Amino acid sequence: MRKVAIVTDSTAYLPQEIINQYPIHIVPLFVNWGEATFLDGVDIMPKEFYERLQKSEHLPTTSQPSVGAFEVLFQKLHTQGYDIIAILISLG
Repeated sequence: MRKVAIVTDSTAYLPQEIINQYPIHIVPLFVNWGEATFLDGVDIMPKEFYERLQKSEHLPTTSQPSVGAFEVLFQKLHTQGYDIIAILISLG
């Protein structure tokens, strides 16, 4: 049987129980808030995000993960013998 890993970005907002149960790997988006930059789901969690959103005068923006972040993860998974299914946010 083949080993399959799922790669997605942090916009998937999967429950932690699902992530822990399956070989799912999350690559975080960047959340830019004023001068600060956070990794979504790493440096800033949804609860803190929404609390800041209610209090902040400035709206945050997001930016996609770097190609390098995916490349490093894909190489690691490939080396471990995984086939990879990537389900990512896209435009269009």
